[in-house]
Amino acid sequence: MMNKKSQTEIMGLMIIIVLLLVIGVFALKFSLRPKAEITEETRANIQINNLLNAIMKSSTKYDKPILDLIVDCYTERESCDFIKEEIPKIMNLAMPTESYQFIAKAEETSFINIGKCTGNIIVANYPIRAKNKNFEITLKTCGKRK
Repeated sequence: MMNKKSQTEIMGLMIIIVLLLVIGVFALKFSLRPKAEITEETRANIQINNLLNAIMKSSTKYDKPILDLIVDCYTERESCDFIKEEIPKIMNLAMPTESYQFIAKAEETSFINIGKCTGNIIVANYPIRAKNKNFEITLKTCGKRK
């Protein structure tokens, strides 16, 4: 009788040891895995996309987001004038040393074009469907201003 009890205890101890070994192997596997590197280009792409999203959702003195004013600009001159004043202000605050180009298109026709970009360009796009048209807002950055 004593022999069976000790065999059961040893089996329980072996199960615990096997479980600890399996957990240890998984922990070792995940700790030795190489870390994901975020390159400068990836970081810059994320920043430009986040900036464009923030600009599009920013409210204005008209109590409308800039995105709505851009869509309105396609038909109203007053909205265009405001956008052409406001985007440079925002960009100068957000990225004071970067050159940029801000473009708004409706059905492949550009109706807002602010700034100029050549060289090493990072691009963010913001497509939207409004007023039965496809709009695409593009923000390009191209390095330090000269």
